[in-house]
Amino acid sequence: MDLSRLSDIDWNSLEHAYGEASDVPDLLRALAEGDDDERSKALYELFGNIIHQGTVYPATVAAIPFLSSILESRDGDDEGVVMLLAGIAGGSGYLEVHARHERGRRQWEEMLAEKGKRLDIQLENEAQYVSAVRDLMQERLRLLVPFLVKGSPSTRQEVAYALGQYLAQSSALLSQLEEAVEQESDKSVLLQLQESARALREGRRADFATD
Repeated sequence: MDLSRLSDIDWNSLEHAYGEASDVPDLLRALAEGDDDERSKALYELFGNIIHQGTVYPATVAAIPFLSSILESRDGDDEGVVMLLAGIAGGSGYLEVHARHERGRRQWEEMLAEKGKRLDIQLENEAQYVSAVRDLMQERLRLLVPFLVKGSPSTRQEVAYALGQYLAQSSALLSQLEEAVEQESDKSVLLQLQESARALREGRRADFATD
């Protein structure tokens, strides 16, 4: 794995769920080089800050190449990192989620106005880095595909959901999803696989099967 460029990034200027992302490079190093306990703690922290409850941030964009490198250095066989990347691949913007409905939109307009900011501009900025996340992950979906049929049920379900977001690769992903459907015995995973396959056929992004 190549973590040499970690120091080339101005992490202090990037944000994650808890603000300044200066902690991310040390977490990535621990994930790559630490013992089992250090790796477990780093993974927990990264789930909390760069893919917080399914939302992504500017620091998420910068972390993706390093997470991919870590996974590839382990021959693609690290379920924790796969789960992290799958969450990122299916992630959304914070405001995209919380200002989606009229009530939330009004609340965020008021809160941001108090800081001299406009919701529409913040949504535009957010859309840019969410798009960057999806562009980077689209190039790395091959790292996730094997976990449609291996790993824990929660990993298989998360990967199935993530793959159902990428319409540009629907023809290739559909066959993978359909093959996984034939092998799956877990009901929740099966429902997600079927929903993701159906969504790609219909030209839309998948929802969680349980939504």
